[in-house]
Amino acid sequence: FRRMVAETIPYERFVQSYLKDFDWKVQLLIGSDKICSMKETHLVLSLSLHNQDNTTKEVTVELSKDELDHLIGTLERAQKTVNVLRA
Repeated sequence: FRRMVAETIPYERFVQSYLKDFDWKVQLLIGSDKICSMKETHLVLSLSLHNQDNTTKEVTVELSKDELDHLIGTLERAQKTVNVLRA
């Protein structure tokens, strides 16, 4: 996820941005052939980031279940850190 965002937005602009809105949807990818079949669930996450110069940047990323689990864990750890700093 970090790599996908880093490829889309330079770090300096990302730090100066805040999340204005988001949208998500789940896609079930199905494929098959004579040898194997495939079922994968992916999350498509669209972020609307507001910048200090009053522009808005749309970032869309596609995450597998493992990537989504990692992102959720990272956000939970960030929230715990924020809670400690506020106390």
